[in-house]
Amino acid sequence: MHGLDKKDQDETNNAIGLQVNEKTMVKSVYIFEIRNCYAIDINQAMRALLSQGFDFVPIFLKKKTEDVLSFGVLDWNTALKLKTITSFVIEDSGSVLTLNYNPAILEHKILYGEERKCINDICSRRLTDDGTTLDLSNFQLEEKFGNHKYRVTLDRADVLWCIADYIERNCPLIEHISLSSNGLNDITYCNVLTFAAKEVKSLDLSYNYLKNPAVFNALTFWNLETLYVHNCFNRFVCQESPQFCMQIIKNLYPNAEEKQSAVYTTHYGFGVTFAKFNVLNSYFKFIQIEEHIKLFMTEYLKFYDGYAPINSRSRLIKMYDEKAKFSLTYNFIDDGRYCQKKFGLTKSNSPLLQKLSRNIERFKKWQHIRDKINPQNNEDLIEFLRKLPATKHDMDSFVYDVCFQEKRIIMFSVQGFLNDGFTLSKERSFWKDEDIKLFKRTFLMRINDNEYVLHTDHF
Repeated sequence: MHGLDKKDQDETNNAIGLQVNEKTMVKSVYIFEIRNCYAIDINQAMRALLSQGFDFVPIFLKKKTEDVLSFGVLDWNTALKLKTITSFVIEDSGSVLTLNYNPAILEHKILYGEERKCINDICSRRLTDDGTTLDLSNFQLEEKFGNHKYRVTLDRADVLWCIADYIERNCPLIEHISLSSNGLNDITYCNVLTFAAKEVKSLDLSYNYLKNPAVFNALTFWNLETLYVHNCFNRFVCQESPQFCMQIIKNLYPNAEEKQSAVYTTHYGFGVTFAKFNVLNSYFKFIQIEEHIKLFMTEYLKFYDGYAPINSRSRLIKMYDEKAKFSLTYNFIDDGRYCQKKFGLTKSNSPLLQKLSRNIERFKKWQHIRDKINPQNNEDLIEFLRKLPATKHDMDSFVYDVCFQEKRIIMFSVQGFLNDGFTLSKERSFWKDEDIKLFKRTFLMRINDNEYVLHTDHF
């Protein structure tokens, strides 16, 4: 076995050392290898090592070869204590594993300064008063991250280690963690959380984009009682069918919940786009409002969408007040999402949209005759809608925002993706990028019993 002699220590601490280099933001990592790990799970081996009287969070943990497990620690005192162990036994199987120190120097990127303080502040705010729940859902959408050079997301090992360090220092006894709506393709790096929060009983992974159920092996260190996995797989890149994935998860976690998110998840988005991007939250003050709006959009698009809008859109006249107003704006909608940059810049196949648009770029051309060119009643409005291109909306991508509500009057906006190209009749997975457009629509609606009457419509 290699010992951590003075030469190794000096070599590791020099230049970069254990102090943060402000230009490179790296630290030296002490690397150890556990050998003879044939057919032994990573977490099983680490659990056996920790039972020898250790309590640390590894900076990384991975299988190096079939029989060698590699992990790293940042703390010199922990490394010094580990070097006293030459071998240990896994009680369940009686297997004897050896522990070796690898003198190679690994430079590991860490977070420090303002970025780390920002993460700690947000974790403190997301931690419940009783210290039992940490809600990290939609973590990357925190406004504080908007000014940072690097994307602060939960698929980064340095971000997760920073969170694990926060948990170890402030709330090691938490029982519930939510990682919902973070666009995660892989949760392998999340295994560092299992060493900092050993008492976790419930985990929410809903609304992510996982590729393979095998990634759940990273969580076996936790004895989870409940696992929320609603819409956690990316149906376009997942290597297995959703049914097969759920069966694998059920075998690991019989109490896995696939129908809903956890009640302690408060930042998840209602919309999940078919594209591989996160969407912003939807905002509903009351659950009844949400039900009304989603029911209305379902009924409205039943007649608006389709290959023959000239006929079907005529039926929408009952949904508009006799003096309803309509305005069309054909320009670029910027809401900060990457997907909007990809799809929003694509010009529509119909030149009619640009001709009829009332946006600010054409302000001088139509302002003095605004009342004449904008539809001023429901009949003119329907005639206008019949001229617009045939479309198919992706309701799974919709993001709603209630702007105003008083008694039975609601103003709300909805944005998402629509298809006005040649693939609109196909399943969403077969839509072509050039046919997909980002839209936003704002309605002022009155609710009469179960009838919906529109007063204004801005498309």
